[in-house]
Amino acid sequence: MCLGVALAVALEAAVTGQGMPGLLVILILSACGGSAADRSMVDTTAASLNPTLHIIITADPAVYADGRATSLMGLDSQFSALKGADGEVWLYRETRDPRTTAQQDSLVDSVLMAITRHALPFRMARRPDFSDQAGKRRLQRSDRP
Repeated sequence: MCLGVALAVALEAAVTGQGMPGLLVILILSACGGSAADRSMVDTTAASLNPTLHIIITADPAVYADGRATSLMGLDSQFSALKGADGEVWLYRETRDPRTTAQQDSLVDSVLMAITRHALPFRMARRPDFSDQAGKRRLQRSDRP
């Protein structure tokens, strides 16, 4: 709960240009007794306000959001903030490793369920640098069915 409040406050402060989002998040998490793991998942830099979150699921399997390793819980928090910024998700899945296919499939399913739960638009990329998605126009709310 406190993590969600901290993300909302940081997003609001960053969007309005008022206050210091990083300090606000630290103060809220400290007051709520947030753990070090919770604080490590909160990214209050300008990059976290990017309306497109690039997710890579590796063959290991592991999840990376905008180049940083993350957990499903951390991803869920990022999706909440992204929903507030009217963002979208670009997803790339590395080629399957026969030894870890079941684990990777499970992780992909979990990520897709989280994207759906937050009602975020998403695109599947064919290249790990997302260059195949870069020139595509994002659907506006009025264009969506």
